[in-house]
Amino acid sequence: MTSPTFRGMLWAPLVALAVVAGYLQIFTLFMLYDDEGYVLISLNNFAEGGGLYDQVYSQYGPLFYLVFGGLARVGGFAWTHDIGRFVTLGHWIGTTGVCAWICFQLTRSHLASALAFAGTFAHLWQMSAEPMHPGGALAFWVALGAGFSIKYLLARRITAFSVTVALAAACCALVKINAGLFIAAAGGMWMLLNRSHRGRWGKQLDWLIVAVAACGPAVLMFRSLGETWASIYALVGGVAIGSIGAWTVRDSRSDTGLSSILIAVAAGGGVVVGIALAIWLCGTTPTQLLHGSLIGPLSHAGVYHFPFDWRPGTVIGTLLSAIGCALLYRLKSSLRFPRYVIDALSILIVVIVILSGFSLPPGMLGLVMTTFGITVWWFVTFEGESRFPVHRARAWLALFTVWQFLYAYPVAGSQVGWGTFLWVPLAIVAIHSSYCRLSGTLTMTRIWLRKIVSWSVVIVAGAIVIGQLKAGLTYYKMSAPLDLPGARHLRVSPSLGSTIRVIARNAELGSESLFSLPGAFSFNLWTGLDTPTKTNVTHWFSLLEDAPQQAIADQLRLHQTPVIVQPGIVDTHLRDFIDRETPLFSYLERDYESRIEVGLLALWRQKDDLRPIVNIAEYYTAATASSSDSPAHFVSLMMELPSHEKVIAVELAVFEMEGLMPPSDQFWHHGNTALEARPISLEEQPDTTASFEPLTWPIAVSGLHEFRFYPAENLPSASYSRIWLRFRNAEGEVVAEARFVNETK
Repeated sequence: MTSPTFRGMLWAPLVALAVVAGYLQIFTLFMLYDDEGYVLISLNNFAEGGGLYDQVYSQYGPLFYLVFGGLARVGGFAWTHDIGRFVTLGHWIGTTGVCAWICFQLTRSHLASALAFAGTFAHLWQMSAEPMHPGGALAFWVALGAGFSIKYLLARRITAFSVTVALAAACCALVKINAGLFIAAAGGMWMLLNRSHRGRWGKQLDWLIVAVAACGPAVLMFRSLGETWASIYALVGGVAIGSIGAWTVRDSRSDTGLSSILIAVAAGGGVVVGIALAIWLCGTTPTQLLHGSLIGPLSHAGVYHFPFDWRPGTVIGTLLSAIGCALLYRLKSSLRFPRYVIDALSILIVVIVILSGFSLPPGMLGLVMTTFGITVWWFVTFEGESRFPVHRARAWLALFTVWQFLYAYPVAGSQVGWGTFLWVPLAIVAIHSSYCRLSGTLTMTRIWLRKIVSWSVVIVAGAIVIGQLKAGLTYYKMSAPLDLPGARHLRVSPSLGSTIRVIARNAELGSESLFSLPGAFSFNLWTGLDTPTKTNVTHWFSLLEDAPQQAIADQLRLHQTPVIVQPGIVDTHLRDFIDRETPLFSYLERDYESRIEVGLLALWRQKDDLRPIVNIAEYYTAATASSSDSPAHFVSLMMELPSHEKVIAVELAVFEMEGLMPPSDQFWHHGNTALEARPISLEEQPDTTASFEPLTWPIAVSGLHEFRFYPAENLPSASYSRIWLRFRNAEGEVVAEARFVNETK
């Protein structure tokens, strides 16, 4: 089953399905915490000539901006949601493909590599939640570093191996300092344990290196060790590093000379110096470069962290794993119980986790995290008859992986997947090795066994990717196009999309700039409105010092800038965890007020800002009408219809909780709804003494107007906040929309 025809039949549909599944998922999800918008707008600001860290705020390193901001500058384009998501899709598929290549180098099996491809693709599902986040690019670069270092280790090109590790560490550190340091720690630990000059106390020094490395997670998480989640994390990470370090000591070779280490250090240092020089030429001062790429990121753990929810039994399982590792290490040379028991157990461990890929994506991530310290050393312990270079490369992959495991501290969100995806090819390699030994002992049935296993692998790999495709199709069917500039491919739930568009329309009405709390900079991209300054970050209330906050407050005051707010976050989180006396937050609380709240979003304006609220409908009954002469019920709203369109009907649709909307059977049109309107001004509230003038269908007016609709029928029997008014032209196209916010029935 390894002929060229079979390989084509295996890989072509598998990759094609992954690309389609990735597209469907990545373009049907938008996270309101909006790291995406923050990254996109900072890239655009840098590409336009803003000095990174001096003017353009960023939590990330300069290489990310030189690569992607440089592409925008050279290509003459601006980063949008569509472009960023296509790039992220490339990182997703690219990382998955490199992991398959890693597996192939260690197994020479296309079937095992296909399973690694499918498993890694499912494991990295969170790529869809973090489009254009530096973590996506880092995952790809980390995978490349692991893949090429394994290539050179298998070829016994130690200097090339050392240089590859150093380059990967330097490049990743210049994006996120911790990711690069973890690669450097793994590479440094490997080179020291395989050093050519060992001396009299060589073995003792080896164990000292392992002991110090095992304490690394506790040192990293020192500030948070009082929290249970961090102490568990440090324990699991320490056991994983210590156990892999022990087996690395046992199988070490004295083949890494001082010259290789010095050349690697020089290569890594050369990259750092070169990038620093390039970013300096782009307008960044050395002081700000040091603070923005090193000092600032190292302090973020004390500013914001997101804990991981460890599963019950993690501590006990990890401690038992550590004891088991120590016993097997001592007894390995005299171990006599049947090998097939060990191989069967290895396969069982991995199959349980891989099959969890059929469940909800978080299930697989959580299971890998909580069993990491238990399983990772097992995969390199029982190498059997494997060729030594392959086994050694497996040990290096394991060491590389255990350090990346720490990447999810201090924010255990998408970083969980990015820090553990190399576990998948490592696990598949272990399965393949165990299977080869098992099938070799079953001489009479191994041909049939191989056929059964081969087709089973094809089915499982296909089923995992098809499962991701089905999830993407489900999201696609439940969503609708957002239809905003730069996001034509993006689809969200109809309710969220309407909320975003209505809030964006009110934000851009007569505005020159736009701010948000927390930072939701996608709205700046969609509306074309500038941010008050180039110092933009989502958690500005905890990451910005007083001076940049005051600069933003000054711009808000000068330009009467509207502020988009997420009330749920402000009310339940920010007020308890931020210093409300900082210049910007105290100014917002004192001079701003909420003018509209739709769904999860609100718009704040300055208290003396008289601009009207548009695209928001209000329902008046006899009890709420302004006078006894008013009709029994009518709907009032302010909006500006496209001047080149004629509205022939208004559809009354109802949002459903799952995102789907049944076909609407209620319309306002010339046969059942009278209407009238009066013009309104941006500069002042509508003149309540001005009279409404009757209008006839189709509606064709230009400029801002206050409309009143007098339908013959009542509104749909649903909560008003779920009713969506869609204005349609003669071709049936939606040319405008409005939402209800009042709940009076």
